[in-house]
Parts: sequence; structure tokens; C-alpha cells
Amino acid sequence: INEDEYREMEEFSAGVGTLFAAMKSAEGDKAGIESDINKLSALIRDKAAPGEVQSLAGTIKGKIIDAYNIVPYPAHAPSYSAGKAIFDKTCAQCHGTEGAGDGPLAAGLKPPPAVFTDPEVSLALSPFKVFNTMTFGIEGTGMPSFPALSDQEKWDAAYYVLSLGYTEGEVAVGRKLAAKLPGDIEDYKTLATLSNGEIKERLKGSTSGPAEETGALAYLRDGLLDRSTGGSPLLTAGALLDESTSLYKAGRTDEAYTKALDAYLEGFEKAEADLRVRDKDLTAAIEADFSDYRGAIKSGASVEKVEELNAKIQGGLSAAERMLGEEAPSSNLLSFVNSFSIIVREGLEAILIIAAIIAFMGATGARSQIRYIHYGWILA
Repeated sequence: INEDEYREMEEFSAGVGTLFAAMKSAEGDKAGIESDINKLSALIRDKAAPGEVQSLAGTIKGKIIDAYNIVPYPAHAPSYSAGKAIFDKTCAQCHGTEGAGDGPLAAGLKPPPAVFTDPEVSLALSPFKVFNTMTFGIEGTGMPSFPALSDQEKWDAAYYVLSLGYTEGEVAVGRKLAAKLPGDIEDYKTLATLSNGEIKERLKGSTSGPAEETGALAYLRDGLLDRSTGGSPLLTAGALLDESTSLYKAGRTDEAYTKALDAYLEGFEKAEADLRVRDKDLTAAIEADFSDYRGAIKSGASVEKVEELNAKIQGGLSAAERMLGEEAPSSNLLSFVNSFSIIVREGLEAILIIAAIIAFMGATGARSQIRYIHYGWILA
């Protein structure tokens, strides 16, 4: 047993007892939880088997949630892009952009920040646990609370944390297994309180071997996250481009290139037609920058160069987003172009119909009636 981790467990179990005592004084012990907490402390003190400790801790968690009507999941489905943005802003300085515990401030922290990409660490993690850590912080460590964040923002970040460390290939393996997984486990509400260790227990019989088990976890933690960005294809492009750069920095060149293509095809291209009507030069510049970015990845350019091109594209996307959000004359032009194309198309169809009618009347010997057709289209 790692002595540092053991002392941490003792500290946490004592903290649970203190917190529950405060809860008990206000609302009473509704489910015999205090005796379970005392038993948990004894198991930790006696260095009992990890499985026994984990099982009792899970039981206590469930009792507290049920007895005190705690809602242990977010009000809305978590967003990958929102979670990533919050993580990058508030967590990456210590935990690193990939969650590997290697942020620029990590070296000065004791104990060091958690390494979220370590499977052993993630075994005990759940979004609910990360949410609570962000809400209350951890006394005696460098982990602060984040009172300025809304509950939904903390939930988004918490689910994002649990998505770290998986590859697209692993997610793809898990997606193929989706039909074999337990029915309720794909619900974000269920996943909120399940640690990776608990998920592994529930996956028994649904997966075969370590690769499938990891794939199923990758799918549940990463593949199910909502990657939409409020319906804006340009925001989608920016988010996917950032993912591409992160993959490139991690040495995953092929995945970075694929993600760059996704950023263009699933993001920018969907807004390209509208943007081109408003500013064809900006559209062409962004297209060229995307091409340069993909070329840099394929040629093995430096990380600095790829980041520079990313920043350039992001600037263009921001300008495009502002432009598309404005009620400018160009939007009237767009409406005119669309309306004009409809008028021309329908006008041509009408001409073809009139010509066909005139030809038919001529062929049937009713040429004397053709003048009425001319009266009709002139009046129209």
C-alpha cells in the first residue's frame, strides 16, 4: 500500500465523518449511515482489501444520495466543448492540457496534481466526485474550489475530465460494443455517480478482454459526450481544430490530421456558402489557412508552427462568426440572391409550360385560341 495514499484515505474518511455529523445534526441519520462510516474508517485503519473498502464506500454514497434527496447529475447533458473550455481555463495550469499532471504550475505543488490519464487514478473517479472536488476543493492541497463557476459548468468540466486519456480508436471499439452494454449505463445521469472501477464491474459479461473493456470505457466516457456547440458550425470548427492541435502535440499525427479534416468538413464548410456571399476574400483566406494547417501536419512541422496556424484560423473563424451574426446589408444581399434564384428557376419553368401548351394547341388546330394564352401571361 502506498503510504501517502493511505494517509490521504484516512484523512478523507475522517472528513466524511465530520461532514456527516454536520448533516446529521441538521437532518438526522436517515439510513443508519453513521455506523457505515465508522465501519469504513475501521476498514481503512486495518488496511482491509481494496475491494471491500470500495464496496462499502459505494454503499454509503448510495444511501446518502437516496436518503437526503441529493441530485447527483447535471440538469442538462454535459457538453464536451464547454467542458474542455473550462478545463483549459481553470485546470490545465496544474493538471496539464491532456490531464497528465504536467501543467506549468505542477512542479511546485505538494502533493502533485492528479494524473487523470492514469487508469489507476481514474478507477476511483466519477463525474460526481470531480464535481464535488471543484465545488469544495481539497484542504491541505493546491486544489481550490471554484465558486465562480455554475453547477452546469462544473459538471461539463467533470465529464470532460473523465474523457481524458482515450484514443479515437478505443472509442470506435467501444461504439461497436454499444448494443452489448447494460441498458441504462449509457445514460449520462447513471454515469455521473459511477467510478471507472464501478463501470468495469458492470461491464463484466459484456466485454471480452482488456481491449474491449478499455474500448467500452472510452465510449462511455468520451464517445457519448455531446460535441455540439450551440448549432454554430464555425464554433464547431474551432473546437475540432483545438482537438486536432492537442492530438498533434501528443504525437498522434494521423488522428490530428483526421480531426483537422473534421473541423473543415463538419464545421467551416457548413457556413461557407453564407460567408462567401458576405466576404469572399475572408472565405478564401480561411480556406487557404485550413489547407496550410493540414499541410503542416502532414509535413511534420513544429508544434509551434501548428499552434500558430491554429491561432490564425481561429482569428478568421471569430471574424466570420461576428459577420454572420450581424444584420448587415450583406444579409439583405444574401436574401436577394436566394430569392432571385427562385424567381429565375420558377420563371423558366413557367416559360417551358407555356411553350408546351402553345405547341400542343398548334398541333391540334386550335391556333386561333393561342392569343388568350398570351393575354394571360402578359397580365400575370
